[in-house]
Amino acid sequence: MKIVQVKREVAIDRPIEEVWKVLAVDFDTAYQWMTLIPHSFAKEGTPVGNASVKGRVCVLTNKGPNGLVADETITRFDDKKHELDVSVETKNTPPGFPVKKSLSQFKLEALSENGTRVSFTANMELGAIGGVLSPVVKKMTGTQFGKMLEDLKNHLEKGRHLTGEAAA
Repeated sequence: MKIVQVKREVAIDRPIEEVWKVLAVDFDTAYQWMTLIPHSFAKEGTPVGNASVKGRVCVLTNKGPNGLVADETITRFDDKKHELDVSVETKNTPPGFPVKKSLSQFKLEALSENGTRVSFTANMELGAIGGVLSPVVKKMTGTQFGKMLEDLKNHLEKGRHLTGEAAA
């Protein structure tokens, strides 16, 4: 088993509470701002701490919940520090899928009254093939995580959604 870490961050021109609401409080609605997620929905169960949901399921293909999904469980929700930890397990994966599971951590920091830094860290447990291809996996997931943060920034700053159009 090999662990690979990817870190990304982005500055968003919005107050920390607004960013926290979209990222953490409305956790199950990732499909509203993340281009790589066609659909997401809340997981059943008791939330940890003050979280609004236990977690979410992110549908990653057009095959719905029976296709490739990211099953995400909130393991720590600290709305005072604006920190969120999420355990992610990929399900319905094709043979040789490189990432087994990961722990994602989001930390928000107020840069100003209207500015927020979002720091993201993913510690990914790779399968056998993923371990062999770890430099490629790290580069590809790093690109995807960077895109996720840019999607969040665009959504919050410009009201843009998946199509890149201004929200109605």
